[in-house]
Amino acid sequence: MRSLSKSKIRYVIAISIVLIITGILYLARDRTNQQIILTRADNHIIDLIAQVKESYLKENILKLQSYETRYRWEKQWEAARWIAQKMEDLDYDAAIQVYDFKDKEWPNVIAKKKGMRDSTKIIVLLAHFDTISDDPENHAPGADDNGSGIAILLESARVLKDIDFNYTLTFCFFSNEETGRAGSNYYAAKAKESGLNILAAINFDILGYNKPSGLFSFGAVGAQGSIRNKMKAIYRIQMNNFGGLRHGKDVVEIAGKPANGKLVKAVSNLFRQYSGLKVVESIRDDCG
Repeated sequence: MRSLSKSKIRYVIAISIVLIITGILYLARDRTNQQIILTRADNHIIDLIAQVKESYLKENILKLQSYETRYRWEKQWEAARWIAQKMEDLDYDAAIQVYDFKDKEWPNVIAKKKGMRDSTKIIVLLAHFDTISDDPENHAPGADDNGSGIAILLESARVLKDIDFNYTLTFCFFSNEETGRAGSNYYAAKAKESGLNILAAINFDILGYNKPSGLFSFGAVGAQGSIRNKMKAIYRIQMNNFGGLRHGKDVVEIAGKPANGKLVKAVSNLFRQYSGLKVVESIRDDCG
């Protein structure tokens, strides 16, 4: 994964806006058909959006990059402790959730803000903090996969920390997403076992990506160690170029499974309204 060396992170800011808008302020449960619906807009949202700081997003992404890799066990623990401390500093009820994987104990970070009306109903906002690359043991900075997602959760937590919500807001920072989704699978299994009433889950992944300015990037290809990964890099560059020709600049994809189609459309509509970016909706079985 390439490092994010510039502050051109428009997508990150835009996703932050969507996160703020969708974080319980708009989502409600229709008691008749149990589908996610939108309630009327709240003018208070505009004030919240203005509080998002690009400098904080960049600072947190650079901090996560500084680990060089977040693939190894010890590096994931370092990142988890840092994230937990950041959430505690924001006065959230944060804890490290430990699970067994590959003969070791690994960390997730779970932080909660209790709902005022019905705390048993939960909105989950999540991102993974581990990374992958052609040489993940030594170099996998993961700026946009997924340092940007983590930065968004942290900044959104900061903006939302003094707001009272009807339902419980849960921030989940998962480890080992790149190795079989071990962290999120463990959380989901425990949530099911405990009978948690999760109304919606929004996953933030691969955000703020800036494609090469030219039609080809020798640096992106040269950074890959094996022939196989060099070929994959060439393919991805061309697919990004094709996507740019097809959709234009400043595009974001909102994706989800068919069962979550209502939520995908709700987020997409809000994104169009507040971000100014073009939105591509993907509702497929292989999403999520």
